[in-house]
Amino acid sequence: MWVDEVAVSSAICTQIMVLLGFTGRVDVYGEERMVKKSRQDRKIATWNVRTLLQCGKLDNLKIEMARMSIDILGISEVRWPETGDIWSGDYRFIYSGTSVENPGRGGVGIMLRKDIERK
Repeated sequence: MWVDEVAVSSAICTQIMVLLGFTGRVDVYGEERMVKKSRQDRKIATWNVRTLLQCGKLDNLKIEMARMSIDILGISEVRWPETGDIWSGDYRFIYSGTSVENPGRGGVGIMLRKDIERK
């Protein structure tokens, strides 16, 4: 079954924003923004990485997040097995992959900057 990547990205983005206390509507094409009731704006993005099974791909994500000042990154097609929550430098990566019987397919994740953590 094929799923529209834009719809999945929008759904993931909406769930992240609600968890962080944002209110309003999310629009994938950037016409409307969700607004958090605080003084600090957050930059949220999504990326279909195709796979994180190659050496250096996780480091590449961290470099791009720093370069583009992204606070929260929704990631599709992680392709890692099972689920996990790891720290890599100043970033937290939470992912849900595939079963051990069906490796190397699908999977999603969220990468957060260290200072995003709730106190």
